[in-house]
Amino acid sequence: MPDEISTIPETVSDPPASNGGLGIAPETVAVCSGTASPARQRRRLQAVRVRRAWKVLRTALALSVILTAGFLIYSWIGTAAAIRVVEQQAEAIRDGRIDEAYQLFSADYRADNSLPMFQAWVGRHEEFSRAQNMHIWSRILRSQSAVLWGLVEDYRGQRYPVRYQLIREEGHWRIHELQMRRSWAEESIDDLPRTSFI
Repeated sequence: MPDEISTIPETVSDPPASNGGLGIAPETVAVCSGTASPARQRRRLQAVRVRRAWKVLRTALALSVILTAGFLIYSWIGTAAAIRVVEQQAEAIRDGRIDEAYQLFSADYRADNSLPMFQAWVGRHEEFSRAQNMHIWSRILRSQSAVLWGLVEDYRGQRYPVRYQLIREEGHWRIHELQMRRSWAEESIDDLPRTSFI
């Protein structure tokens, strides 16, 4: 009997033309190559907005700090000349040079307050006429005026709050108003000179 050789036909299926012959189902490829989900896109957009907002905030804060520092420096330098005038007057009063101290007032002040009135005020304020130190602790600078707050320390070590208002006259600072806290507490209104000393 002749040998029977049975042959099994080989079935070779061609890989799908699509998908680059990788044997991946078409629906699987569609999922892998699709765009990001809407939720993920929203998260990315939100992160971008947060970064931009933080950058704007940092810029605004830095600008604010720079402007504030610039204003403080300008005010500090601009009032230096005004403080020198105040210190010159305090020194003149302490040394008994009342006429010289009086000339450091503004023209409007001198028109409303005579030299004898100022001399009388100095005579009633022993702590001011014997002041040993003056410390200016706050200041406000405007275009043509300045306000200074400070403390006057007398020979006994007692400190009294003072307030100066200065104006510019012909390019120079002049004292327009001088206030001392002690006069508010211990003197009556009738004893005070007009307007300038309250």
